[in-house]
Parts: sequence; structure tokens; C-alpha cells
Amino acid sequence: MSKLLLQILKISILPAALMITSKALAMYLSVRIFDITLYIDDNIESLFSVQLYIDNFAQAQLVESVSNLAMLLSMGTVFGYIMIRYILYENSRHDPRTIVKLTKLNMTKWVTSKDTVFLKIFVWALFLFITCAIVISSTLKGMTYLWIGVAAFVTIILTGWGLVRAFESEFGKVFPSEHSNGSV
Repeated sequence: MSKLLLQILKISILPAALMITSKALAMYLSVRIFDITLYIDDNIESLFSVQLYIDNFAQAQLVESVSNLAMLLSMGTVFGYIMIRYILYENSRHDPRTIVKLTKLNMTKWVTSKDTVFLKIFVWALFLFITCAIVISSTLKGMTYLWIGVAAFVTIILTGWGLVRAFESEFGKVFPSEHSNGSV
């Protein structure tokens, strides 16, 4: 197996675990907080043998919305954190004033980077795209509130923009433009 594939698999463990954990924990907490009765059934004929049922559609929509929102917020927060670190790192390479500001705020540890973080950004962006696709699909089925679906759509746009900007920056390091005079 190639080193790149192994690194992608290593990076993918945390976002996958966060997606599953945040959704499951939010489902559990919303059922407990709103005192919703949950039924568990095992249906051997279906694709998933264990199924969860809720009596009322409004309650099921509430649980699904809360769990989707928690999943979207947790994935978006971590991706935002990674992007902020990347942006600070890139800005500190080009502008010494950024280093001074970060030193005053005692945030210099945010800009230390051993190597490029583009692969981490790419993997987290893919998982965030998957999360948004799940939320939008659930919204189109009517199981999630519309505003959460709109937030997921806006998140897709912002994530795509951030991914493209990071790609442009990394591409510029590998293939510098003719106008850069040797500096990136």
C-alpha cells in the first residue's frame, strides 16, 4: 500500500469517528432531554437488521434535526479550526506583522507546521461534504428542518471555496508562477 493511501486512511479515522459519535450522541441526548419514547426492532429482511422507531413524526423530525445539526456543527468546527490554522500559517510566511500579532496573543503554536496540511484539509473537507450531503438529503426527505439544510448548503459553498484556496496555495508552492520572482 502506498504511503499516501496510508496517510489518508490515518487522517480519515478521526473525522469518521467524529461524524458517527456526534450524530449518535446527539440522538441519544435529544431523546433523553425531550423525553421521547424510542423503540428498537430487529427486522431481518431489511438492509439494517436493527432499526429505531419513534411514534410521532414531529418527534422523529426533532431528533433527526438535532442530530444532523450536531454532526454538521462538530464537523464544521473542526474543519474551520484546521483552515484558520492553515491561513495563519500561510499569512505568517508572507507577512511578519502576522507573527507579531500572534506573539502578542500567545498563539504562535498555531502556526507551527511540520509539513503541508493540505492532505488533512482535503480529507476533512470530503467528510464535511459527506456530512452536508446527509443533512441536505434528510432535508429533502422532510426529516430535517429547512434552515439546517440551508446551513448545510452554505457550508458546502464555504468549504469548497476554502478547499480551492488551499489547493491554489499548495499548487503555487509546487509550480510557482512566472510573476512570483522565486518567492511563494
